[in-house]
This record gives sequence, structure tokens and C-alpha cells, in this order.
Amino acid sequence: MKIADQIKQSVFEAVKAAFPDVETKLEDITLEHPNVEEFGDYSTNIAMKLGGNPKEAAQSLVTTLTRRGLDNVVETISVAGPGFINFTLKKDFLVSEMQKINENYGRSEKNNKKIVI
Repeated sequence: MKIADQIKQSVFEAVKAAFPDVETKLEDITLEHPNVEEFGDYSTNIAMKLGGNPKEAAQSLVTTLTRRGLDNVVETISVAGPGFINFTLKKDFLVSEMQKINENYGRSEKNNKKIVI
């Protein structure tokens, strides 16, 4: 599963756990790459779509998310601005993903041979 999909699924489950009365679909959760590096690697505005105070909703979701098993890939989860939730990935995770890409670069799944052009 891609990391973005894993974060999205965790956010969806956190919304269901923290706000059981709010009807939410997985498609309602959007992840974006913030334009400003200090806002992390991924960001979602789902807390602003839940109604009520979005900053409090975001904080509630962050508390729930910290117990959702993202600690192997996510360094920090924080609230910013009016209720954005920002995710910063662990450097070790990023390095291991880059190594996987490098090891498999140019390989075909069909015959597992490296192709040089």
C-alpha cells in the first residue's frame, strides 16, 4: 500500500473513531503536498469539513491518529492554521523507500532482468 493511501485510510478510521455521528466516506479524505516545507510532507483539511470548531476537530483527530500505527513512517502529526493536519514522514522511511526504488530501477517484473537502454 502506498504511504499516501495508508495515511488516508488512517485519517478515515480516526474520523470514524473520533466523530462516530459524522457520516464520512474514504473519498471525502484528501491529502495534498503542502507548498511550504515546514508544513510537512502531506496535509489534509478534513477537520474543516466536519462541522463545529475545525481546530478542535483537528486536535482530536491528531490525538486519535497518534494511536493508529503510523509511527513506523510518520515522524510528526500536527495541527496548523484553521484546522489543517500536517504529516511529516520519517527520514529513515524515505531513505528506505528510495533504496527500494534504486534497487529495482530498470527491472522488469516479467523476467526480473535489468534493462539498460
